[in-house]
Amino acid sequence: MWELVEITPENFKSVVMVFPNAMKNITKIYRKIKAQLDHKEKHRQKALSMSRSIIRHSGGLISAVHRSEDPEELLKGVKALQRDVDRLKTMLKKHPDLYYSNIVESAEQEFCEAYIVLSILTTGSLPEPDELKTTYTAYIMGLSDAIGEFRRCALDTLKTRNITKANDFLKVMEDLYNILIGLDYPAGLIAIRRKQDIARGVIEKTRSEIAIIGSNEELRNTIKEFQDSVISRE
Repeated sequence: MWELVEITPENFKSVVMVFPNAMKNITKIYRKIKAQLDHKEKHRQKALSMSRSIIRHSGGLISAVHRSEDPEELLKGVKALQRDVDRLKTMLKKHPDLYYSNIVESAEQEFCEAYIVLSILTTGSLPEPDELKTTYTAYIMGLSDAIGEFRRCALDTLKTRNITKANDFLKVMEDLYNILIGLDYPAGLIAIRRKQDIARGVIEKTRSEIAIIGSNEELRNTIKEFQDSVISRE
């Protein structure tokens, strides 16, 4: 009767010695596979650390944009991020299973979001996908997330009752959404449906808030004009 024995690094030698004349190359195969997986795991951990750093710095860059920091410094920051993304991809080129995993895609997506937001706010134009050297999927995902950042811009301008500027940001949101809504593909190709739904909801909410505050501002102006006319007659 055969008994299945779990092979572990601790009992490996004793298990092999049960059959000293069988499978003489098993030790060599085990060590070769283990060495390769150890090497891959080392790269995976390093790649995860780099990816998290890119994601963290991308978020910091977007926050700096909202704080209206020096555009030249922001541009230096986004270029540094692009170099970090390039280094991450170069490191994983010999490990295609890791390269095409979520490690690289997540970093590229956050980088694209930061790049798109900065480009639109500083130049008024949307950057070309090839300029960012990322996958088109990462570019589209980053673009969809950028819509939420422009909602934040719109809300910031509403605090100062700048309805015109808020509507400008709403127009940017709508233009970006028009790109998203034209991409009707299955989730197996690009998981965009949920992003489309979120973007639509964000735009509708922003449009409603602008309309409400705009109406309140008109009412405020009307009341003020009436009060001024009454005072002038006294």
